Amino acid sequence: MIEQNDLAELLNRITPQEAVVKDTNGTKWLMFSQVLLESINKHQPIQKIKLPLTFSFLEGRAKAERRLILTCHQVRKMEVSPEKKISRMHKAIYEAFRHHTLLNSQEIQSYSTAMIDASRPRQHRTLKMKTDVLKCLFSLRMDFYHQLLASFMSDMLSLRESLELPATLEDTLLNHGGMGKLIPLLENGRLTTPTYRLYEFWRDAFSSPERPLSYHSMAKHLPCPSAERTRVTGHADQQDIQNAADNTRLRRLKEWRHGTVPKNDQLTDFLESLTGNHYGAFFPFIMTRVATTWTKWIEQEQIQLDQLVNEAPALEEHLNLEWFMERFSRYPEYWAHAKAQVHQR
Repeated sequence: MIEQNDLAELLNRITPQEAVVKDTNGTKWLMFSQVLLESINKHQPIQKIKLPLTFSFLEGRAKAERRLILTCHQVRKMEVSPEKKISRMHKAIYEAFRHHTLLNSQEIQSYSTAMIDASRPRQHRTLKMKTDVLKCLFSLRMDFYHQLLASFMSDMLSLRESLELPATLEDTLLNHGGMGKLIPLLENGRLTTPTYRLYEFWRDAFSSPERPLSYHSMAKHLPCPSAERTRVTGHADQQDIQNAADNTRLRRLKEWRHGTVPKNDQLTDFLESLTGNHYGAFFPFIMTRVATTWTKWIEQEQIQLDQLVNEAPALEEHLNLEWFMERFSRYPEYWAHAKAQVHQR
């Protein structure tokens, strides 16, 4: 059984209140992840957590980054024409995309060309060029984080027994990479976030044919709110206090479903109560934090997109929320790729 002492506090370090989706730097993530894993394993007296596939991905990405930077520096020093330098740098970027991302061939060609063209001195930047650069930057962020998550979930496969999962969650890990059922949905302009879908999933996962789990019932698993949070005035009896506490729990659950980031202690208590004595809360905790981060990431991208469109309305014809969501929703493809690699080992 995986110990959870101080795990919530440790994992909170990679769960931003506002998503930070830049810094897709393999070297930085590799060092950070090593320190984080060492800290977590201090609280694992019986079974140490190992993440070989996660570190393999980060090490490969870090080496590719160093190789690309070195190649570009070497090309700059070559005594050849500027066009030949640009051609060789384009090839280096193209090959890096081809070997270390899961972007399709058309995207690799288009984005690598856009990156080079946009870097040319005195180059007139057309709307298409700007659009391709923006698409490239988002696609690389998405690719990095989807590969990182799929690698982490692959490592979770070897811990399935320790995770103590009910059948629904075991299927979610094995066949959907933990998060495949929580990808965002955009229907008729209405966005359903991963966080919102997560609590719908909990309701299904922990229901039984005899006892369907409603949100009212789910809210009772939240820790009892402080007296300051309950809205009881005047002469209230015990039942009034209980009703007020239940209403506070329900409001808090609604806040969580709509994107409020739960405090670590409240989330841990909620999941331990929800999963009960028979199942572990570690993996649900991971799923909740990833869903929250995904939702914040999407919200940030949507804000940035709106700002860009306000500055250049013509962008909306080429870059819109539908495009972002289609790319973001590719996580199942990344899981299928990661799972196939596990089977090949």
